[in-house]
Amino acid sequence: MYEREPDGRLIELAVLSIPETDDWVAEIWDLSPDGGKLMLVYKNGATGELQLDLLGNKIELEFALRWIGAARAELRGY
Repeated sequence: MYEREPDGRLIELAVLSIPETDDWVAEIWDLSPDGGKLMLVYKNGATGELQLDLLGNKIELEFALRWIGAARAELRGY
């Protein structure tokens, strides 16, 4: 899934899951010409274990929550 942010950044959401489990990982990438980097990784384990790695980036909470929500919505169909 790709979406352009109001500030012009092109964001890609990649969701990886293990079939027939509740384990999944979401990667949020900034694909803008001046960005071009992995921004954050969110891991959701079947045991309820969660991990958010900002990779040293300063990210607004609303941005992270919106993209984590988009990842969850993408997985609802599976």
